Amino acid sequence: MKKDYLKKRIHFIGVGGISMSALAAYTLSECTVSGSDIRFNALMKKLRGGGAYVYEGRDGDIAASASAVVYTSAIKSDDSELAAARNAGVPCVKRSEYLASVAAAHGKCVAVGGIHGKSTTTALLAAVFKNAGMSFSAHVGAEAVDIGGNYFGGGRDLFVTEACEYMGSFLTLEPDVAVVLNVEMDHPDCYENENCVSLNFRRFAERIKKGGTLVVNADEKYAGLYAGLDADVVTFGIEKGDYSARNVRPSPCKGRYMFDFFIGGEYVGEVDCALSGAHNIYNALACAAAALLSGADRRSVLYTLENFRGVKRRFERIGRYGGCEIISDYAHHPSEIGAVVKSARETFGGKVSVCFQPHTYSRTAKLFEEFKECFADADALVLYKEYSARETPDCGRSAYDLYEAMREYSVYEITGGGNSKGNSDVIAAEYSACGESGDGADGIAEGCRSCAMSDGSESENNPRETGSDGKKTKPSVLYAGEINELRSLIRERAKDSSCILLLGAGDMAEDVGGL
Repeated sequence: MKKDYLKKRIHFIGVGGISMSALAAYTLSECTVSGSDIRFNALMKKLRGGGAYVYEGRDGDIAASASAVVYTSAIKSDDSELAAARNAGVPCVKRSEYLASVAAAHGKCVAVGGIHGKSTTTALLAAVFKNAGMSFSAHVGAEAVDIGGNYFGGGRDLFVTEACEYMGSFLTLEPDVAVVLNVEMDHPDCYENENCVSLNFRRFAERIKKGGTLVVNADEKYAGLYAGLDADVVTFGIEKGDYSARNVRPSPCKGRYMFDFFIGGEYVGEVDCALSGAHNIYNALACAAAALLSGADRRSVLYTLENFRGVKRRFERIGRYGGCEIISDYAHHPSEIGAVVKSARETFGGKVSVCFQPHTYSRTAKLFEEFKECFADADALVLYKEYSARETPDCGRSAYDLYEAMREYSVYEITGGGNSKGNSDVIAAEYSACGESGDGADGIAEGCRSCAMSDGSESENNPRETGSDGKKTKPSVLYAGEINELRSLIRERAKDSSCILLLGAGDMAEDVGGL
């Protein structure tokens, strides 16, 4: 590493976060690591197994005695550890700045940006580089099965990382190859409108090193935003772009798609994409373009696109309840939710039920109307209490607010505490576990991912019933203010559903317990 502050012990405040834990894992190869978080989790347990001293809570003495402190944007300035470190004169750097220094320690950097699909595409790239036998390290915003987690240390020639737009953190990076998957309004706590988001992506593209390349989605409305960029610009898209998917068609494996892959006018090969859902074709194309531009061979690219084993909490099968598949997905933006629900219907057929936990009050408020409409392809919806993250209720609107706005569509309502904002009587019922989290990803690694998730039946892909006017009926809408209410509703919905989707960026899937 190039920074002097990396010589002794680095302390990470918020080390249980997906990005911070990956950076801490990297740092373990350089020096001693310590870290704290408000809640001990599996990522911290893994770090502890690797030799890091990590703990739940705060200890100012440990932070104050470190060589340097790394903290996330979510850590407030009056945090006890951060304040103690600063008072002791310890260098304190933001996560984004530290990530940039890690990237700079490698020969080249590939950075993947976009509102949706960053983790999947970054994990795909890492899998390609691994299959190609390249010297690289990877920093992924999710746990990728193919590389064994959210960090992979396999050499210093290349560094592949997510480029997060939150608070403009990706503006510290100077990539050789940058990917912009898509641009849409998100993070209303730091962006006023979609124009502000798009301008920051332009700034991100402007940070590409001289002689570098931008890989951008030709089908996106902001594709023309990068004109005049002092870098090569290549595009990807369906039926158009420098890297294109043509003749897109359903795969024999339910939920998957096949396409003919072209670079320019040259046919490269047929791809039966391992990822469920048509939206993932774009992620596959972006990966292929960035990988080939970074030196990977075509054979490794095609092999990986067809054999990729997935990312945890990205359409991850985590078990069954009776004959109903339980799928966990990180989707927390209306566009993502709509795509995942559609993928579930294509994959499993029958009735699709959704349990959704809104993430942050500000996002719920800003995209309120979009949230009301994005579940249109679901048969039933359970809204679970919001995951507030760094926010307080006065920042926007809650899950219950969304429920009240949607309840007019509901076919039926639960009684008692279920329609309250919480503090209801516990629903007494034994909950049957479906297996440990993560088993699904490993268990379906061999062969066809989507077919492995199916029960093998020949049931048709049944769309939800339509009303007398020919339009799709609205899904039934329920609210769960406590975890036991949610468990009870999952059991109830599983009786007549082909699958249940657990959606959101919060803690719902973990708190359900056993799913």
